[in-house]
Amino acid sequence: HAKDDEGLPIVGTAYWVDEGTGVPVWYEQFAGSLIDRAECGFAFAEGSRCGLGRVFLMVDRGYFSAGNVRKLHDGGSEFGASLPSTRLADELFGRCAGIKGSQAHSIEGSGAFGDRVGGIEVGGVAGLFAYVFYDPETALNEAAIIDAAIASARAQAEAVEYYSERAAASLPKWVRIRKRSPKAKKSRCVVELDEEYCQRQRDRAGMFAIVSNAEMGPAEMLAIARGRDAPEKSFRRKKWGFDGGAPRVHSQEALLGKGLVEFVANVALSALAFLAKAHIKKSPTRTVAEAIDHLQTCSVVRRDGRWVQRYALTKFQKDVFGSLGIDCRQIVSMFNEAYV
Repeated sequence: HAKDDEGLPIVGTAYWVDEGTGVPVWYEQFAGSLIDRAECGFAFAEGSRCGLGRVFLMVDRGYFSAGNVRKLHDGGSEFGASLPSTRLADELFGRCAGIKGSQAHSIEGSGAFGDRVGGIEVGGVAGLFAYVFYDPETALNEAAIIDAAIASARAQAEAVEYYSERAAASLPKWVRIRKRSPKAKKSRCVVELDEEYCQRQRDRAGMFAIVSNAEMGPAEMLAIARGRDAPEKSFRRKKWGFDGGAPRVHSQEALLGKGLVEFVANVALSALAFLAKAHIKKSPTRTVAEAIDHLQTCSVVRRDGRWVQRYALTKFQKDVFGSLGIDCRQIVSMFNEAYV
């Protein structure tokens, strides 16, 4: 990974993941360290050839740019792109400030509030929609972060003994300094908060916006945005579960082979996690990894020319295999068929 800076060639991986199940359906590997915005168009063009049904691309703010909005729109698929801190975001947050605590904009079961704004234009693409949301829980967390950032900025400013333009330019936006004696060539500093900037950040705490070419209700868009949890878990398995952060191979062929094996393993593991979810989550402390360890105790041995179970299946093993449409007799039968 580029952030590890091990002096090795950089290899990137893009995954397309089914939102409902978290199962990967397509992947590609590419050389070089590319930022998300630069890779987005290529990944979209390649992935579009998979022959999938309805494709809705939900991308985070790192992908947002006028060029990518055009590419996504021109590609013919529906998309949603989270807005980074931009003038458009500020305008939308100001326009929709009234959704906070409004029962008319409450999204049932989510704890959030939302609204849809039409007639948005980005990068020459007109007729887009903006979905603006306010999450009170997130607002509390972000307010604490803002207060900590202001305190840190104030301490940094107060550490500047004498005013200089260079020192003033180096400070965070939360604060500013000025000369205590304006006419003096060398003067101590007066520290001031940028109240307008600080208040603007407080006002937007807990608010986020998504630009999309799809027309739907705010509740449906919020569900799609929050539904990225399953795909993100699938990609984390690739990065950390399979140690994909550093391929550690000695040839391009080995790299491609390892990528394929990781992809197939991820498909199997993600499918197991989805299909057996109800049984795995019966215990609040049980993880998918622990469930797999438990399944590994299911084994067969060769006796009198036949494969037989070493131990009887536990109830948990029966439940999980049952969710996959397999019973213990089928497991033994599959081993015997494979052996023949």
